[in-house]
Amino acid sequence: MDDTLADPLAGRLLDGRYAVTARIAHGGMATVYLAIDTRLDREVALKVMHAELARDDEFVRRFIGEAKSVARLSHQNVVAVFDQGSDGPFLYLAMEYVPARRRPPGRPGLACSSARSPTCRRSR
Repeated sequence: MDDTLADPLAGRLLDGRYAVTARIAHGGMATVYLAIDTRLDREVALKVMHAELARDDEFVRRFIGEAKSVARLSHQNVVAVFDQGSDGPFLYLAMEYVPARRRPPGRPGLACSSARSPTCRRSR
């Protein structure tokens, strides 16, 4: 079932830069969206922390720590982190978007900062 219309970020311009087009994954800590970086004209994956967790200083610290750690890595099996920021209640990471190799028609790809990330799970 497509729940894009019910999603509060679908169709929104986040932080004056990222045009959110679709939700592509959902996990325990964050939701991942496909977006267009309007400054650089490229697709990105936006990992947006769940609003209730963004009010918890410890989760925010871990989320930003993940961004900093992954941004230092350069490996073919790890997506690049381009940006980290916030827009109102939304705390996000902008990451390299890597489409899935094999997927049913009409299903977007999946982007995760690491294969073992608890927020790396396909949306249904």
